[in-house]
Amino acid sequence: DVCSSDLTPVYFGHSMFNPKDIPFACAYIGSLYFMLRYTREFPKPSVKTVIGLIVFTGMALSIRVGGLLLFGYFGLFLGVKFLRSGKIFLMEFLKNRKSIFMLILPPLGSYLFMLLFWPYALESPVKHPLESLTVFSKFFLDSNCLFNGSRLHYWQVPWNYVPTWIYVTTPLFICGSLILLPLVLYKWKSFAVLVNADLFLCLLFTSVFPVVYIVYKHSDIFDGWRHVMFVY
Repeated sequence: DVCSSDLTPVYFGHSMFNPKDIPFACAYIGSLYFMLRYTREFPKPSVKTVIGLIVFTGMALSIRVGGLLLFGYFGLFLGVKFLRSGKIFLMEFLKNRKSIFMLILPPLGSYLFMLLFWPYALESPVKHPLESLTVFSKFFLDSNCLFNGSRLHYWQVPWNYVPTWIYVTTPLFICGSLILLPLVLYKWKSFAVLVNADLFLCLLFTSVFPVVYIVYKHSDIFDGWRHVMFVY
């Protein structure tokens, strides 16, 4: 099978030289995969699932501090499961110490795994990651980019900068699939029988939220959409 990434020139090109965005994208999607498995298996996730979640989340954190977003997704996935499972499930969970331990282990283990590959964070495990997150959110580069035939400073780019870049560099069959998504949601009852509807919506949220947030905050994004390639 030929995956969509192989047919995406931008993604394929970046994979030849980009040492951060492509590895982060791979770690990010690996984390989401094991997060889905963990949520389905909880409160008794397998050892393989827990290790996979720790390793991939830790890798994402060690590459970009923005990987902390995965902790929020972890809470979202489990929160939805708790809401759908009812009070009996919650009471049984609170009585089981092993279940509580399995809940704490993935985020704690991921953070410790991150420290192994981030010397600056290892010097001060709490202070330096928070400092890096603050600097990352306020990063400023006095340069310009080409967009719609004009040279613009990064703070001058319009709200549709990232959505436009994603659209014009994404294969048509991906765009066509997205167009069909409303039809899938319209046929929700028959679709929900085939997949876990709650987890599908959570996964859809992880793909849409970063782009929507960037547009809303008018965040500085450099060199096309490489900084949000992980949603692809």
